[in-house]
Amino acid sequence: MLKKKKFWIAGVVLAIAMGALVYNSVAGSSVYYYTVNELKAQPVSPDGQDVRVNGIVTTGPIEWNAQARTTSFTMQDKDGAETLFVVYQGTVPDAFKADVEVVVRGKLDSKGVFRANELLAKCASKYTPK
Repeated sequence: MLKKKKFWIAGVVLAIAMGALVYNSVAGSSVYYYTVNELKAQPVSPDGQDVRVNGIVTTGPIEWNAQARTTSFTMQDKDGAETLFVVYQGTVPDAFKADVEVVVRGKLDSKGVFRANELLAKCASKYTPK
């Protein structure tokens, strides 16, 4: 009887440990997607943590600084009501260009500039032949 009880206690402890491990890994990696309008309504990034912002690259200039390895561009919501100036440091995806939907991850600084450390360009969901 005592052996069976120890087995069940060990099983419960193991299940709790596994549940805590899964919860911590999922909670740490999940980031809410903001729209440009939602982000602009906040003074700075929540809790100083990285946030993701979804929008469309405007047709305005896209500037590449080779020395600093930064790309600067403006993105907007689908309705075009608000714009957000983004400075991204890193390699730009091949699909990145004007009028493409993108997701950037980073922080909004006190000057209203979004400092991105990740840039994802969404591919078109429908391809048409030439």
